[in-house]
Amino acid sequence: MNGGAKTTILVADDHPIVLSGLTMLLKQTPGCEVVASCADGASALRNIEEFEPMVACLDIQMPRLSGLDVLKMVRGRGLRTRIVFLTASLDETTSTEASASGAWAVLHKDCAADALVDCIGAVAVGRRWTSRHEPHRPLASRAEPGQRPCASAAVLTPREQEITRLVAEGLSNKDIARAARISEGTVKIHLYNIYQKLGISNRTSLASYAHQVRIQRATHS
Repeated sequence: MNGGAKTTILVADDHPIVLSGLTMLLKQTPGCEVVASCADGASALRNIEEFEPMVACLDIQMPRLSGLDVLKMVRGRGLRTRIVFLTASLDETTSTEASASGAWAVLHKDCAADALVDCIGAVAVGRRWTSRHEPHRPLASRAEPGQRPCASAAVLTPREQEITRLVAEGLSNKDIARAARISEGTVKIHLYNIYQKLGISNRTSLASYAHQVRIQRATHS
């Protein structure tokens, strides 16, 4: 990890068992050095200022400053620490805000341990994490309001293309989960990754994009 140099990491989560498990996992990972384990956002911010770790792995929802609050303060103070969020509920609005605020990754707490380690390794060397299938793909530039998405549908996995089609048909996350035979939480994770790849931020833009792709295909067929 990080070309032989130690990757310094801060971990913060208000759940003691999760915090202990994350800390132990990363301490046992070759190339990682955990410089601080924190139980709330205020403590995380203080330790980031003191140690300025390469990566901070934060729970989004924490007492005494949320993870998003910490991220905004870290960026506002010009600190170089790269923020990775872990969340138990991957809400679309929160995920979009995290990305727009400068988070390097947002992972669901159900992700496998090796996915988290791979993510931190990628972030440590300056690569933003968008999905377990494409961990080294940079985030797409976010489109301005009204701007037509320019990314090809080829950047999406077959599952992401399926979900995009279902969104365009007007299905809710619950209905998409039922149609695709996956959990609603997994649908949210896929939507987050789709938004990042296409440089959009909401379902309306995604539905518009899906219709544009269909029109373009029909025109060139």
